[in-house]
Amino acid sequence: MLLMLLSLLFIKHALADFFLQRSFMFYDKHIYGAQGGIVHALIHATLSWLVLFLIISDLGTVTLLALADGVIHYHIDYLKSSWNVRTGAKHTENRFWYAFGLDQLAHHLTYIGMVWYIVK
Repeated sequence: MLLMLLSLLFIKHALADFFLQRSFMFYDKHIYGAQGGIVHALIHATLSWLVLFLIISDLGTVTLLALADGVIHYHIDYLKSSWNVRTGAKHTENRFWYAFGLDQLAHHLTYIGMVWYIVK
């Protein structure tokens, strides 16, 4: 069950970050409170809620973890995006990809934390 949940959260992440994200979401994530970053985080929270609901029955835990995922996702993206804008990092530079890699690692560690919360 835990491996299935983690796998579904990773698949959910790929869908929300790479297939459902639109340019308006991507381009204003560096502006705290901008609509694009909030919509993107809400998509993550909603899909996390659906994945968690499939696996566990406690609606309180499902809702808490989904909201936490949305809030954490928003802030990870904001930090990465604002750093890229502040430093002028371009997608052709290593530092851009280092930030991208750390961003993805932080998101995946969030999912590991969510699963840990369920089994603790």
